[in-house]
Amino acid sequence: MPRQRKVSIGMPVHDGGNHLHKAMESLLSQTYSDFELVICDNASGDGTEDICRAFASRDKRVRYHRHRENVGAGRNFREVFARCRGDYFKWAAHDDVYDATYLARCVEVLESRPDVVLAYSKTILMDAGGREIAKYQDRFNLDRPLPSVRFQDLLTHLGFCHAVFGLMRSRVLAGTRLMGSYMAADMVLLAEMAMLGRFVEHPEYLFHRRLHAAASAQANPDPKSLSVWYDPANKGVPPMKRSRMLVEYLRAISRVRMPLPEKLKCYLQMARWSSWWRRDIGAEMRTSLFSQ
Repeated sequence: MPRQRKVSIGMPVHDGGNHLHKAMESLLSQTYSDFELVICDNASGDGTEDICRAFASRDKRVRYHRHRENVGAGRNFREVFARCRGDYFKWAAHDDVYDATYLARCVEVLESRPDVVLAYSKTILMDAGGREIAKYQDRFNLDRPLPSVRFQDLLTHLGFCHAVFGLMRSRVLAGTRLMGSYMAADMVLLAEMAMLGRFVEHPEYLFHRRLHAAASAQANPDPKSLSVWYDPANKGVPPMKRSRMLVEYLRAISRVRMPLPEKLKCYLQMARWSSWWRRDIGAEMRTSLFSQ
């Protein structure tokens, strides 16, 4: 058995050969080197396997696993976490790039702040060729003491889920339902993590998110295809995005241990959230009834 590293990076990938090389180079060039990079290849049909095996042959920190068939993005995210052993964990997409100090800055936060469960940096959006599009602002502050306040802030301001690629405490993440096999599962996971502890955003722009035509959301622009991307078993099933999110948010609140007044405030936030999305939820319910 290789020695246990302090940090684990889990990379779930499917047909990622177009940008995979640069993503892996940016991770393996981090100034903080005490990490393992575990890759779960979701039955890719391009050159992904060759690229991964080449890196694994050169760097002992890289471990590669390949699924024989497409198990869906949700399960692949869960699978890669299950194969990791570090005290701290982060997911990494095959098409994003990190500045060399990203891990070091995030580790510094988690080592010095036991109340923080997730650390990440500011984000630069870039195009397929790596050219900067814009500096992205999350517009929320999750470094606050009350779970209900963090939960409300996340529900109100969350746009892109960049924080889901931050560095997390593995034991805290393991207590969640991880990444679900349904649309917006990353939003639900971040909400549960926010109730469990504080997030800290490093002020430097160290994370570069690539927006391109083959990315999951762009390649699956309609809800049905995106739902199948999360889980092939969803084919032919109405997506029910907002309705499923409502159920999963409520489940997350029920799981998290916190004072009763805080829990009640989180439930109140969900009542407000439901009112924001009542038309979508109603339409999904009608579609589900008529499809049976």
